[in-house]
Amino acid sequence: QSVIKHLLRPNVPTGGVVVEIGPGAGRWTDELQKLAKSLTGIDISEACVRECQRRFARCDNVEFRVGSGSDLSGVESNFVDAIWSFDVFVHINKAQLQCYAAEFARVLKPGGRGVIQHGAVAGASGGWRSNVTAQDFRDLLTRAGLEVVDQIASWRDDGREFEAGLYGDVATIFRRPVAARLR
Repeated sequence: QSVIKHLLRPNVPTGGVVVEIGPGAGRWTDELQKLAKSLTGIDISEACVRECQRRFARCDNVEFRVGSGSDLSGVESNFVDAIWSFDVFVHINKAQLQCYAAEFARVLKPGGRGVIQHGAVAGASGGWRSNVTAQDFRDLLTRAGLEVVDQIASWRDDGREFEAGLYGDVATIFRRPVAARLR
């Protein structure tokens, strides 16, 4: 609930076009589909896509598809208001992240935002984490023409401290500038 309150709701607009990368069995999808005008969930696992299709069959604003694990193929350019991914990019290495950064810049509308939780210490804390650092993530987004708004490792909620992940992870909030020139 704290992730929803502090990361998801402030960054995913009501009535927007949303892409969720790696929905798995739909842990965040329920909240996202309630906010979104339309939601596309993309996962590399056919089993996860089938589970989400079953679980959200009654929702007329969602679609799910199998993706490659490095792009947002099939998502229209300059069309998306928000991108969300939590507990997925902690396992995605620099090479794939570089491809994704270009895709984020391609699909986001000017002013569109992304929230991606990812590894920040290049796997130094274990947990089968990627080789990405927080600075790597920032650099790749910046090179793609995106603006990093914040990188959050922890936050306070109701007198408690919450961490973005168990292994030195962070949540990066970024946006496509309104007057951006994409590279």
